[in-house]
Amino acid sequence: MLKHLEGSLRGVNVKRSQAANILGADHDGGHLPEFWDKIRAYGHDAIEAFTLAAVILSHEKLIRLFKRASKGGFRGSFRREDLTNKEYTNLVYAMASLRLCPSVRGSREIKYDLYRLIYNLQPAHDLVRQLIASKLRRCGWRDPTVYPHAGYRSLLAECQALRLNRVFAMEWEQFKAWLHGDLPMERPDGRDGPRSKPGLPRRPR
Repeated sequence: MLKHLEGSLRGVNVKRSQAANILGADHDGGHLPEFWDKIRAYGHDAIEAFTLAAVILSHEKLIRLFKRASKGGFRGSFRREDLTNKEYTNLVYAMASLRLCPSVRGSREIKYDLYRLIYNLQPAHDLVRQLIASKLRRCGWRDPTVYPHAGYRSLLAECQALRLNRVFAMEWEQFKAWLHGDLPMERPDGRDGPRSKPGLPRRPR
């Protein structure tokens, strides 16, 4: 992916710095964390959900947005004016593609349900923890099992302090259970939001 970015193919407008940030590439050779290779074993739905989670967790603006938008029960809503027009269009397209929200062309507000994302990632909970740890390390956090005298909180304690559970519209105990693969969940059939007649919006450039 890092070899096929802006300037390499017609219609590809992703900047290398943006992709490297989302994927968690190192600062030297562009090597990616192993969890990107391992997530492939869980199938297409898990890959798509994992990628969206990585996108959200890579941007402070999106983290703050989803915290504010959370209404609990895996659901939330945000408005077009909460983001730039391009950001809003890109995010809604990605979420609608994963059947997390309806797609309504020209909508001013999106109501979403992250249950399907949570469900598809529960079997890969170890990789989700690794993803979150990777993002936190880029912000200066260090694993106290590796740096025992530096005073850092454990991964779970750091997540709780940052209220990362709200990013995924969950209560803390739900989030903690999810990160250990212990969250009781049924198949997400029937949880889709209302379908819009026009279908997905045009894919953003």
